[in-house]
Amino acid sequence: MFEEYMNMICKILQIEKPIVKVDKSVFANSTAMAYLDYKNNTLFFPKPLVPSFDTLFAIAHELRHSWQVKTKYDYYFSEYKTRNELSNKEYNLQPAEIDANAFAKLVVFATFEAEPLFKGLDDDVKNKIQKRYEELISEYAPYFS
Repeated sequence: MFEEYMNMICKILQIEKPIVKVDKSVFANSTAMAYLDYKNNTLFFPKPLVPSFDTLFAIAHELRHSWQVKTKYDYYFSEYKTRNELSNKEYNLQPAEIDANAFAKLVVFATFEAEPLFKGLDDDVKNKIQKRYEELISEYAPYFS
């Protein structure tokens, strides 16, 4: 299931599929569900994958980061800061996170008709994700029709 899902997203984004590894030691914070090491094209998970919308969302989110690195690195990452450097709100307001969350929302909704709730995020963060989601719909709708 995860293999096909990742293949689909990588094809849509025109990126190389990353190597998937389970390794808790690469995670700086215990709440992260996935981490992309773009330099080594490796997608890490802190524990073995189990089917859930959270896991599917995390995969789409991290693969979008791979696309961001490949296509618009300066825009998304020239001033990017880690979770440890910012408040939760400031971290999630970064263009890379808004875009990755919006893309993951689009993929999960288009594929499974499930909508993420973005619990714990401020309304202004949710509104920016929604705005970016609406922009992405027209661009990616042909892949899901």
